[in-house]
Amino acid sequence: MTLARKLCGFGSIILFAVGLNVLMVQEEFFSRPVMIPIILGLAGGVVWLVLTLVRAARSTDSNQTLYGLNSVVGSAVFLAICMTVYAFASHWDQFWDLTREGRRELSPITTQVVQNLTEDVEVLCFFTDTGDRLANLGRDHAQRFLARIGQHNEDHFHVEFLDPQVDQARLAGVGLDRVSPQGTIVVRSGSRHRAISLSGANPQIEERAFTNALVNVVREREPRVYFLTGHGERDVFDRDPESGFSAVRVLLESEGYTVEQLELDHADPQVPANADVLVINGPRSDLNPRSITALQAYVERGGRIMIMLDPWRRHDAGMLQVENLRPWIEAQFGVRMDDGLLVSQQHQTQLVLSNDSTLFGEEHDAEGRFMGSFNYRHPITQGFAQQMVFVLARPVTPTENRPEGVTRTALLRSTPDFWQELDLDFLFETGQAQRSDDEPQGPLPLAMAATRQTDVPAGDTGETRDARLVAVGATEFASNAMLPHLASHQNFLLNTMAWLTESEELIAIRPSEGRTDPIFLTDGQEQFIAWMATLGVLQLCLVSGLAVYAARRKYQ
Repeated sequence: MTLARKLCGFGSIILFAVGLNVLMVQEEFFSRPVMIPIILGLAGGVVWLVLTLVRAARSTDSNQTLYGLNSVVGSAVFLAICMTVYAFASHWDQFWDLTREGRRELSPITTQVVQNLTEDVEVLCFFTDTGDRLANLGRDHAQRFLARIGQHNEDHFHVEFLDPQVDQARLAGVGLDRVSPQGTIVVRSGSRHRAISLSGANPQIEERAFTNALVNVVREREPRVYFLTGHGERDVFDRDPESGFSAVRVLLESEGYTVEQLELDHADPQVPANADVLVINGPRSDLNPRSITALQAYVERGGRIMIMLDPWRRHDAGMLQVENLRPWIEAQFGVRMDDGLLVSQQHQTQLVLSNDSTLFGEEHDAEGRFMGSFNYRHPITQGFAQQMVFVLARPVTPTENRPEGVTRTALLRSTPDFWQELDLDFLFETGQAQRSDDEPQGPLPLAMAATRQTDVPAGDTGETRDARLVAVGATEFASNAMLPHLASHQNFLLNTMAWLTESEELIAIRPSEGRTDPIFLTDGQEQFIAWMATLGVLQLCLVSGLAVYAARRKYQ
């Protein structure tokens, strides 16, 4: 009986192991190669249990009886523990995403927008259940990503995964007649919705694309941004990879802004009443007095202006032409867009801005407003930690006399080694910069924000609407050559627009795009990894334990 009991016990274990190993290969539990060894192993285990109980009942040795009962009870308890752990694990929805995307924190603006939701937002994820590996990759990544976002607002953020072949009515309800083979994600709030189509060899939803779609659907209306034309400004429809300015338009439209061009009428120039922001980007010629009058009227009704000017030479003293635009900015906002160019002996005209405060002494920031080159007290530049690069920039400084009702704040400043070079002819002829005593030494501001009080009421708040201005002494930083490649430039531009339109909830550091390229395994490789991570390690431990036990029995 002892031999039969041992054979049943060891045979049961071996048959169970064989059945589970075959299951890992075939992935079909009710197949004959899996069921036969498992059933035989179960039968052997029952026989072993019966024989163990009979032996314990017949034994006159109390220790041996107790040992047999302990074996039976221990086996039953171990089996119960395994079943309990499996039940908890199968119903536990907690997971850990150890990919690079999973380890990276969500950007402040993503969490900020989600936490501030007051209306329900539905995220409908359409993935066709075809077994395609790319579609599965996109669906799995979307599930993990959206689960992380949903934790920040469970009351108003709802996610649903649908099969477009089955839920065709839901698909038509969002105005789609087809979806991408890799999947399509629709973000909807009320009557507004945006679709994100996944495609390519790595179809993963990017945080930036999702955040842009979310911002678009939660906004009640799309702010309208007009870009002034007719004075040689940079064209927002110019796609030239170096000198073009279309990247600005694409960026703003992705964030829910409506972008249009505006050429002021020579006879009766007016800024449209629906203009939320007017952008003056690098005009090569000055504005005429009638255009200045139109700007004045726009400001007096609480208009918002962003102006970007490249460095230019002073007007010759002998010319009769009178400059209009810059003196008007000085008179209305107390902001002077100075002549000259920011240069340094070491870096020439390339100015790199960072939050490294070691480059500045305490005497350069007595009020403690700046962190390196960025003003950390202003919403536009607070929290900036990325570098900005300006190839050519002019100083933008406050006037000595501040106009009444105006506040001014420097946003960006150069490092102390830069100065305001006024002799541009010598600089461009020789290619060398040499500071003279009358040229201001850095750090010098190159971007400023200003507000001006008006008499226009701000809705029913009982307060008045202020006019706002952001002046930057360069345009190259927003060109197609730089804007798409530097997230800091995009953040600065978008934060500026959010501040000008009083959309403070959108002032934050945007997420940068980045993804981990997937590793595609063959079926055999996937089965081997799954087997090694489960049965392989367990069986290796058991075999090692048995080997140690046998060795100790032999030599002790």
